[in-house]
Amino acid sequence: MTSAQEQVAEVQSCSTVECAIFKAIFNLDIEQYKIVKEALHERSNLLETAPKLCYPLPIMLPVYSSWQIPYYWTGIKMYDWVAGSKCIGRSYVVSKKKAIELFPMLRKDKL
Repeated sequence: MTSAQEQVAEVQSCSTVECAIFKAIFNLDIEQYKIVKEALHERSNLLETAPKLCYPLPIMLPVYSSWQIPYYWTGIKMYDWVAGSKCIGRSYVVSKKKAIELFPMLRKDKL
């Protein structure tokens, strides 16, 4: 039985829907968590050892649909939490007007 088949069998053996969802998310994303944690550690090392060669670069995630707001917000806050003390700066929300001012090439419709 492959790893994926084992995960499916484990999820199917759960007695509640919540249990199945938790196990599926935990089992599938633990490797991604490890990769993100390692990347954050490497980023921190580079910023400390070579500040003239690397610098923090702001990233903006435009939201074009209302369902994306809680989805992105949760993901970004989890990223901040995983970064812990190595977090360069906490994420924040900007208004539509400010986003267009900072990034004039954004699609303005439905923003």
